[in-house]
Amino acid sequence: EGMVSHPGAALSDGSGFVILVNGRLVTDKLILKAAREGYDSMLKDREYPVGYISLTLPSDHVDVNVHPQKSEVRFRHPQQVFALVQGAVTRGVRAIRGPVDMRPREASNLFGRPSSGLTTHHDSVPSYHDTATVPVLPTPRSLFDSGEYRGESPKAAVRDVFSGYSDGYGSSNFTSKTTVNFRFSELRYVGQVLECYLVCELGERLVVVDMHAAHERVNYNKIRRARAERKLSTQKLLIPETVRLTEEQVVQLMEQEDLLCELGFEIAPVSAETVSVKGVPAVTAHLDCVALLKECAAEPLASGWRDRLEERIDHIAARVACHASVRSGDLLNKPEVYALFEQLDEAEASGACPHGRPAVTEFSREAVEKWFGRDR
Repeated sequence: EGMVSHPGAALSDGSGFVILVNGRLVTDKLILKAAREGYDSMLKDREYPVGYISLTLPSDHVDVNVHPQKSEVRFRHPQQVFALVQGAVTRGVRAIRGPVDMRPREASNLFGRPSSGLTTHHDSVPSYHDTATVPVLPTPRSLFDSGEYRGESPKAAVRDVFSGYSDGYGSSNFTSKTTVNFRFSELRYVGQVLECYLVCELGERLVVVDMHAAHERVNYNKIRRARAERKLSTQKLLIPETVRLTEEQVVQLMEQEDLLCELGFEIAPVSAETVSVKGVPAVTAHLDCVALLKECAAEPLASGWRDRLEERIDHIAARVACHASVRSGDLLNKPEVYALFEQLDEAEASGACPHGRPAVTEFSREAVEKWFGRDR
């Protein structure tokens, strides 16, 4: 069981992710990596999620004597543990559908430090709670050494840290009412502001949708589904386009040729500094894809990316989805807005774009009235 945060709350290290194994607080690179990879394209190379994972397994499946203070463990079947955690986190993250709640919070964590004000909800997932929250947590090591449990077990203490932010704890059948009741198509669209944001009302809440982030999510899901069904098509160019790059970028781009081909690109080297584009993904055929390829060529490849091909494909697919989406400055009419909302209702992870940014946020009437001093 556990909780996972909205990807928009990611940190630059693993200090916000707490790991328990059979009720014991530990540090474990395997589980942290599995949780991180469960976010697909939604975390950057040096970003880590916020939340906690609690694993319960037979005692003979885990060795707790690999560290003098028993703060590290070794699993008998590490690959199975990795797959279990990654799969559970992926299901949890893909179920993040509701808006980020921007109400200010003063709740504190185990050490009395103020929490982040960012909170989001997601549907029920087997072995996961329904409310994904984003408190600022100390490192697992700090928790282990703190001695501030006041007689509680580490597992109970970590649950207490989160209890102020969640709708409660329960079985896999527990369902967050906030999430289940939220549907984009039930929003009352008011208008578009600052060229990119769709302002809406829902009951006593002001809801704002980032139209580019939302459309990115819809397009990304289409690409991922088409790829899984082997239905991604390539649009051949009547006249191949030549892309000028540096020698290093050409090498880097061609290193990813198989991945790009899988997503609908057809490219070939022409010289040390040029690449010919003969075909592009059909979803972006109406766009200038040269900029997209230049981005892929310029982005530094993380070490070991070949061992994480699916993750790399997800990152490229997210870029394709970005280029195929409406952009700031595009004006949408009401039918287009409601058509987008209907697509979001059917989309996994509709609360975040493929890069992890929030796609929708909300403000309570109480919060809005505080802006204008009506609470006094």
